[in-house]
Amino acid sequence: MFPLTSSTKKIGAVILLSLLPILLVYAPFALHLKHFYFIDLKDSGLQQIYKNWDGPNYVLNAITQFDPIEIGKRAFMQRPNEYYAAHFPIYSWLIAPIGKLIGYFPAALVINLLSNMLLNIVFYLWIKQYSKHPLWLTFVLTVFPPRYWIVRSVISPEMLVGALILTALWKWERGYYFRAGLLALLAVMTKFQAIILMPVFFVTSLVQIAPLISHATCDWRAQFRTRFSLGMFFAILGPAIGYLIVGLYYQSTLGTFNAYFQAQAIVGMGASYPFGMFNYAARWIQTGWLEHTALYLVALFILVGKLWTHTFGKNGQITASDKNSHSPHPIYLIFTVLYTLMLCLIPQIDIMRLALPLAPLFIMAFHDFFESKPFRIGLILSLPMLYLYVLNFIMSNQAPISDWALF
Repeated sequence: MFPLTSSTKKIGAVILLSLLPILLVYAPFALHLKHFYFIDLKDSGLQQIYKNWDGPNYVLNAITQFDPIEIGKRAFMQRPNEYYAAHFPIYSWLIAPIGKLIGYFPAALVINLLSNMLLNIVFYLWIKQYSKHPLWLTFVLTVFPPRYWIVRSVISPEMLVGALILTALWKWERGYYFRAGLLALLAVMTKFQAIILMPVFFVTSLVQIAPLISHATCDWRAQFRTRFSLGMFFAILGPAIGYLIVGLYYQSTLGTFNAYFQAQAIVGMGASYPFGMFNYAARWIQTGWLEHTALYLVALFILVGKLWTHTFGKNGQITASDKNSHSPHPIYLIFTVLYTLMLCLIPQIDIMRLALPLAPLFIMAFHDFFESKPFRIGLILSLPMLYLYVLNFIMSNQAPISDWALF
């Protein structure tokens, strides 16, 4: 028997915290309950979990590997083949080999559960440099915001892309630029939104070398060559390389390099005017009840302000943190600013799901509040309500699958 170290026990606790809330969500479906409290569960077991958008699309891609002929045979909705290119391939590639053994839908849930654990482990190790209560904050990230609890429980690539983005930012902070670029490459191949890491890395590299240029007495060109390494250059190009790989894959399968952008045109999800999500007549809005969206954006702008004050500090000069400092590295502010600006251009009502990569940074920036006794009490008292919210959302956000034989 191998002795369990303190670190091993803590990682084990992180894994347990990662799984328990999800298993609680699965329980009423696995038990084939017809109702839970006042929520009608329709007694079809885990199929209610499987049907949640956009899970069936990723499963279909895993089965067909984007083959247009196979898509035509199995598509459960009348949509062009290019539509499925909106769902990038890495998640489906991971589902495929396991799906052949245990079934594609269970495999997709397994991949998401593993990604869920990976994100929490990365977050736990990362947040330790800012907080004395990393385990509690990991639990907070698991269930709050509640939209996060949902995407952890259904078939979704958000956990995987969230883990890759957070790890890429952390690797850049620690000076592992090549690794950051490789993670960014994989993140883009998981979800296109990770392409924002390309300008993030570029701007961060400029910020890190800017103090050299401001000192006229130093040989800044020589120091630039020392500071701006080949790893930085690869990191900046990494997201573009990731999209290039996806484009070439789409060229070989769907016959179109830009199939992703064609898919965006099909679903009407291209970039819009700033704050275009407040157009009630837009295809992905269709309501004027958008106070929650406004509050989410306010929270993100507050996060920008908080990280701005943390990063600039009292002297008004932006500097990279060192390993002995607990102030955030500039990359977190830059990522938050650019990612928030990108979100403001998306005409989508579900801004919270798209903003999930910012959740770890929000908890880091306001960790004192999230560690406070009032928040602890409030969150614990809110858990039954949040649980009902999760079940209600799952039952109302389902694809119209009538023939499961297609899968």
